[in-house]
Amino acid sequence: MSFFGQHAKACTPRKPCAMCTLDAALKAKLSDENYTAVVKLIDAAAHVHDFECALVKKLGASTAELLHQEIDTVIELSVHSVNVLSAANIRTVMDLVRKTEHEILGLENSGRKTLNELKESLAPYGLYLGMKL
Repeated sequence: MSFFGQHAKACTPRKPCAMCTLDAALKAKLSDENYTAVVKLIDAAAHVHDFECALVKKLGASTAELLHQEIDTVIELSVHSVNVLSAANIRTVMDLVRKTEHEILGLENSGRKTLNELKESLAPYGLYLGMKL
């Protein structure tokens, strides 16, 4: 079976479907190591696509797009809060909403004031800390 998807019903070894033909061409042109890397990359892309579709279905297109944006382009935060998030390598809205309140409080220089500011900033978008995405 081709890693590109399911075979056409008429796929046979003598008359392969387009997906199997492409798969065979890649195998012929790439080393085993590179072919395996391509397969893994395509598999990862499929998982990302499935994840994106699930997000859009669950949250709506505009919210799903919002999650991938840089925090500072979407949410008004104090310089202190931006610095706390930057130091923790929290860059996108999705990075932020996946963190729990406990995790935010555990960040260096973070406290109740930072936590409350983040929660208040996410609320208008229907987002909150600790989202399971």
